[in-house]
Amino acid sequence: MQVLLELTDTEVRLLEHYVPDVKEWLDGMITGKLNSCKKRLVTAEFNKALQEGTSLSATPDAIVDNCLSAPGYKNRKQRDEEAKQRGNPKTPV
Repeated sequence: MQVLLELTDTEVRLLEHYVPDVKEWLDGMITGKLNSCKKRLVTAEFNKALQEGTSLSATPDAIVDNCLSAPGYKNRKQRDEEAKQRGNPKTPV
């Protein structure tokens, strides 16, 4: 996926008031979110495997790949839509 973000001149100037390098900051922000999501998913899968007495793949990337390709896997948007249909406005992460 490629993402294009358009900022107005004013928005860029505003960011530059606080951030020395806007592109570097944006890249770091995305990288940080990805790392946080991976850590949270790997931890959840590890805890699930401990509870179920099952084994996990050897690397965090493999754990992520296995989780995201598992039969019946639903992403956050799909889980939120199902919760909304059941009358629960929020889905546990």
